[in-house]
Amino acid sequence: MKLARTAVAAGLARQLKLKPSAVLVSAVKKGRVGDQSFELPISIKVKGGRIYLSMAYFRIDAIVGLLVEAGLKPVTATAQLESLVAGHIGTALTPVALAAPSITGSAAQGQTLSAASGTWDPAGTAYAYQWQHCDAAGASCADVAGATAQTYAVTAADVGTTVRVNVTATNRFGSAVAPSPVTAVVS
Repeated sequence: MKLARTAVAAGLARQLKLKPSAVLVSAVKKGRVGDQSFELPISIKVKGGRIYLSMAYFRIDAIVGLLVEAGLKPVTATAQLESLVAGHIGTALTPVALAAPSITGSAAQGQTLSAASGTWDPAGTAYAYQWQHCDAAGASCADVAGATAQTYAVTAADVGTTVRVNVTATNRFGSAVAPSPVTAVVS
């Protein structure tokens, strides 16, 4: 059974593009469905902690299935399981904005605004910026062509509008976008 645990750990690590030591499959527990059922507790090390999940195997007559805790669909092959679990874990490891990006500087023609990326969990490995013009109420925002740096030079075209920045955080599992609050109306 240790060989099976090692194979599951190696497969998940490969699918998630993690070091093999980041995935730990614990000792088998007796399952709760049928005589031949069992459960494999799995722990995956991520930045800031671990994700815990449980894989279960069961057999009832000729029906064999594998389930992963948290309501994921049944699968019948290890490769399917690896892919399914990796997809769900990968989605869970895509950056999420905990604190919105922010803008510093004066919203006035001739001034420069600077963006702070905000707080993300897990952290992004890269951040991209897209500045936007919004109407005076902070709605109807549209990208400013070519304004993709962390700083933005306020021009005459911005007067009477508000400005915000969308920050895209990216890590190896995916990307997510979060907008900053809008500035005061540009003068």
